[in-house]
Amino acid sequence: MFKKIDHIEIVVSDLDRAINFYKKLGSMIRQTPHHGGSAEFLIGNTIFEIHQVGGEGKVDEVPGIDHISFLVDGGTDELEVARKKLLDNGIECTKVSFIKATGRNLFNFRDADGHRLQTNTEPDLDKCV
Repeated sequence: MFKKIDHIEIVVSDLDRAINFYKKLGSMIRQTPHHGGSAEFLIGNTIFEIHQVGGEGKVDEVPGIDHISFLVDGGTDELEVARKKLLDNGIECTKVSFIKATGRNLFNFRDADGHRLQTNTEPDLDKCV
């Protein structure tokens, strides 16, 4: 069902300091206005997305891993198939949505301890903000 881990999103206490650190580990792919400002880095075959704690007024955030996202092969049809498999296995999922800032179609779900997991399509960079 899942092709690979697509990205790991990390909430950081100081975005500029984190950008300087992650530039030493891999190449910066892009910066977006997502979460009030974020940056994506390619480290190995995995994207590390970082954003400032409290971005877009999120007062309940703390620094740490926000979520891990799994990539599906294909588009929204394949994403819906993956969602249905999880639902059929008793896993609650959000509806599929399109995130304009990143160009990804995605849905979220939680593990047994409440950690947020996500499943997404490849980003369509032509549809990003």
